[in-house]
Amino acid sequence: MKRAILFPILFLLLASMACGLLPANNSPESTVVLPTSAVSGVGASEPTPAVVVEEKKVVNEVYDPFDSAQAEWSRPYFVTTKALPGKEKSTVEMKNGLLTFTLSDEETYLYEFYQSLAPEDVLVEAKYQAGGNHIVNGVALICRAAPDLSAWYEFRLGSDSKYAIYRYDQKRKQDEGKNPYVLIDKGGSQFISPSKENIVRALCQGSDLVLEVNGEQIASVRDATISGSGLTGVGAMSFNLTPTYMMFDYFSFTKP
Repeated sequence: MKRAILFPILFLLLASMACGLLPANNSPESTVVLPTSAVSGVGASEPTPAVVVEEKKVVNEVYDPFDSAQAEWSRPYFVTTKALPGKEKSTVEMKNGLLTFTLSDEETYLYEFYQSLAPEDVLVEAKYQAGGNHIVNGVALICRAAPDLSAWYEFRLGSDSKYAIYRYDQKRKQDEGKNPYVLIDKGGSQFISPSKENIVRALCQGSDLVLEVNGEQIASVRDATISGSGLTGVGAMSFNLTPTYMMFDYFSFTKP
């Protein structure tokens, strides 16, 4: 009789422990599906050429194949690095049709921002490939960045085939001494290649944040903290092994 009572109790205990081990996800999932890419043709049989359309203050579409240096890109922006201020060896340069991040400093988060404002609802796309040390590195796409670079949404892919979606908040670091990267969602995907070319697309539409890699949607969540038009951009991350390279073949953004 005691054994018959004991089994149901053990089952309930194990079930409650398993639920406690699951990561909490306070961000509701989005059901938005990304439109066909006008640059790479992802989702269609043939690619359609991108068109640049400018309004007074907001640029609706941009396509940059990195064939020549353009004044629209910002100077390299360091969020963090182990290098002393002014002693950074990491660089960003445009040559041979590539925008190349050369990360020679450990624990470096380095960004470039396109200086024309993009719409609030924007689809950012880039093709990139990692080089150098493939073991630990990261790459990022940015949307809704404030012009003073105090806040943005960041879609990050790692060499470990994991991804994360962050909200960057500079005030957390300046005013509270906290990590400025607020995690919204994370996970892993077999569609992220550590050493081959990847086409990554990130959608910011209303409160929907959607990430797609090589034509496969791998994350879709909601966060309404940052709104309004803003800057877009790309970034690269090094950790404890250097040098590492991130080579972007093209960059684009469109109004979905």
